[in-house]
Amino acid sequence: MSKIAMTTRMAAGFVLAIVFAGVVAAQTSQPTAAPRSLASGLFTVAHDEGVNFHVTLDDLRTAPPSRVLLRLFDENRLTVARAEVTLRPGQSTTLQAQAPGRYRAHVQVLDLPTSACDRRILLGMLEIFRVMTVVPPPTGDRPDSQVVRAMSVNGDGRGPCVPD
Repeated sequence: MSKIAMTTRMAAGFVLAIVFAGVVAAQTSQPTAAPRSLASGLFTVAHDEGVNFHVTLDDLRTAPPSRVLLRLFDENRLTVARAEVTLRPGQSTTLQAQAPGRYRAHVQVLDLPTSACDRRILLGMLEIFRVMTVVPPPTGDRPDSQVVRAMSVNGDGRGPCVPD
């Protein structure tokens, strides 16, 4: 076999190996978006209190709905309350627990971004309320509880993405 033929075959084999490696790399390393989520720090719920974890999905009105997972963890990271819901842009939901303890709240958008300009932002609020044991006279204004304290839950800090 001549040197030219051998060199040509080696070059062709080398090019095929590079193409094959590129195809394998493209199949195994598809970019995935970081999950959009937010979490609270540790907070305490007393024996006569409960917690509401309110979450709103902020997005363009024309955006599709998103699946959202809300969880309350105790201080040992065990799930105390959990809900998976579908929210439309601007829609809210609440996860509630009425047991004493120290908790962390966490919410995550489960769907992948629909575009490079996907601006789904989660807004969260924790509301600690006192559970009344004595039934007060009917007033029409949440007779079964009284808000003790409320705090916002911070997210990843991403602002809106405005397409060109």
